[in-house]
Amino acid sequence: MFQSICEVVKKGDVAALASLLRRAGSAEAGGATPSEVLSSAVDPNGCSILQLAVETQNPAILNCVMEALSGDCLAALCARRTGATHVFPECTVLHTAIALGDLKILKLLLDKILSARGEDGGPPSSMMAIWYMADVSGETVLNAAILSGNVKIASLVIEAMKAVEKKMGPEQQPGISLVYASASYDDIRVRGDNGLNKAVSTGDPAMVRVLVNALTSEEVRSLLTRCNLTGDTALDRAAREGNVGILEILFNKLGNQYEAWAQTSFRKVIESSMESRDRTRGLQVAEQFSMRFLSNAIASGNVEAVRRILSPLSVQGRYDLMLRTGWGYHLSPLQLAFSLGQPECVEAMLDSLVTGRGGNKDLVLSMLAQHSGGLTPLHCATDCDSVRLLKKYNLSEEALLSLLTTGSLECSPAAPVFVPDGMNPLQAMLAGPSGDGRPIPRAVDVMMAMLDLLGGKQNLVQRALSSMDGAGRNTLYICASLVGSRGFSPTDFVAVVRYLEDKADLESLLAQLNASEGISALDVICSMEQELYSWGFAVNDCVSRAINRQRRVASRKSLGTGALIDNLAAFCLFCISTIAVVAGAVSILYSKQTDDTGFSTPAVAVMLLASALYLVLLAVAVLLLSSVLKESSDKSVERVAGPMFNNGVFLDASPDISFRPEGVEKVERARGDVRSHRDPLAAFSSSPSASSVINSCTEDPRRGDSGTRSNLPSAERGLSGENALSGRAPMLSMRGLRVEDVCDDQRSRSK
Repeated sequence: MFQSICEVVKKGDVAALASLLRRAGSAEAGGATPSEVLSSAVDPNGCSILQLAVETQNPAILNCVMEALSGDCLAALCARRTGATHVFPECTVLHTAIALGDLKILKLLLDKILSARGEDGGPPSSMMAIWYMADVSGETVLNAAILSGNVKIASLVIEAMKAVEKKMGPEQQPGISLVYASASYDDIRVRGDNGLNKAVSTGDPAMVRVLVNALTSEEVRSLLTRCNLTGDTALDRAAREGNVGILEILFNKLGNQYEAWAQTSFRKVIESSMESRDRTRGLQVAEQFSMRFLSNAIASGNVEAVRRILSPLSVQGRYDLMLRTGWGYHLSPLQLAFSLGQPECVEAMLDSLVTGRGGNKDLVLSMLAQHSGGLTPLHCATDCDSVRLLKKYNLSEEALLSLLTTGSLECSPAAPVFVPDGMNPLQAMLAGPSGDGRPIPRAVDVMMAMLDLLGGKQNLVQRALSSMDGAGRNTLYICASLVGSRGFSPTDFVAVVRYLEDKADLESLLAQLNASEGISALDVICSMEQELYSWGFAVNDCVSRAINRQRRVASRKSLGTGALIDNLAAFCLFCISTIAVVAGAVSILYSKQTDDTGFSTPAVAVMLLASALYLVLLAVAVLLLSSVLKESSDKSVERVAGPMFNNGVFLDASPDISFRPEGVEKVERARGDVRSHRDPLAAFSSSPSASSVINSCTEDPRRGDSGTRSNLPSAERGLSGENALSGRAPMLSMRGLRVEDVCDDQRSRSK
């Protein structure tokens, strides 16, 4: 008979099914009730009669079967799962109805479950088990409803769960809400997403709203502090996908708790995601790592998501969030935005520090000066727009100079941006993100944008370019060392020289000695021509013309200043002589006043007035003369000032300069350049061109003629003026060769 019932259910014959159910109910079954007898009926595949009725998607058949079952038997069948080989493997009838997407069948099932009564008149004993049963994928009924993507299905399930919770007695309550308990369940075998993660994964704000409205703000906060296997919380995923609607819902639900929750360390997220039996295993996560929702939004370029994440926070909360590194990222949020070339994200973050109560540009300066992983945000810059927008915040030029001369500190070679030897941001553009001498794309343009921040003041530009890294190299020395290799072409060097021609003293910068080897950039440039490289002649010729032009300009200025001083001095002498003549004439007139009856007082007044006028002109001439002399003196003082090391950097006592190790493989985001098995010492040594300089490296440059070690300049006092100005000029040859004709892809120099 049971086989016949199953066959009739599959055929959908309601009348025949009702007749068979009546016959089965009147049959003897060894003391078992008719309902218990029916609940034990299965087809050859092990499916219950209720499972078969749901699969027919026939509401009449389903209703007929459920009417024949008692409340306890109905709840028991709803909590029973199919076999692993079934078309709906390890699913309950509710999972099956959700998978079929049949709202009528699902509603009929839920209504019958809610109205079911046990033998004692209360809810059936298996009522709570229905909602905790998981399918083969580890999904509860609620999570399966959410993953269906159908908001109506999820609403039906959530409403039913809330109704069940109200019907349960205090002794049957689990201590937490049924919706929260089911949503926080994730398969312990795979540490999958919880219900809120799944709702966010649908990308539908309505789905998230349905779930969030059924939870308290504390429950939502708890779910947001749990992550999946990849380390993503629900907010992390929403930020990565830039779903501002979902972000709004979550932030509104958290309310005032968002400020404190946003500062949660990722260690706490990991601990809250562990089962109690796993918490003793000692999984360690560095305390400085925060949740990564802000970093995810930046990495995806979702500017609106960045603004929405920061807007509910106080200014101090925004600063604290941007200060911490998101888990899975080696860079802070601001560094990440700079490194990925996201000027809109950079602007959104910095704007948030100056807007709102307590915001000011000092916070912007403080954020730009912060080291994370040994780097400041400007060390990670890869595009001009991100750098240029710093002008918007009216930072002082001295403060900007301090940022441009800040050295890197103990960078990790495994980080996505590695800056060796205490280089400043200008030098980091040349070292490249891997620190191996492969400059970033358009490195010259980014360097120019950084120098433009100094307002074109020659003294500041000079100080920025003369600042040295831990190997004693200034920026132009590094430029010259990389010419013709690894992405820095002769044309790039020429562009740098032409840019600096009216902004810095090129001769002193190029003649500045490498503090550790005693070689200048001019030595490197001369070696290019001596080794007969075609582009070496062009570079040397360009440098020669630039220095000669600067010398002519300086000579004209000097002559002009000298002529002005001479003219002012002559004018002063003329005024003094005139006053003396007038004074003598007045004296003579006064002495003859008694004898000369024609003398009048107005004549004396005119003479005195002329004397006063000449005195005023003399005072003006003296003031102009003193001003010119002071300006000339100031320029002289600036010219002899020696360069210093980058802020926080000292000369490396070891001759071996640290570089990124060989064999490190790192996919650099936004550039897609996988660099493996590199030879950094050959590509970017502390002095790539030093071996080419004739008669300059045959002896230890740090030893004098007597063989004793010479005293190198310390970081505190910088290089002496004698070391800064060597007086050497590049050779003036090959003037007819055009720099524009130089090929950018010349082969690398052979040693």
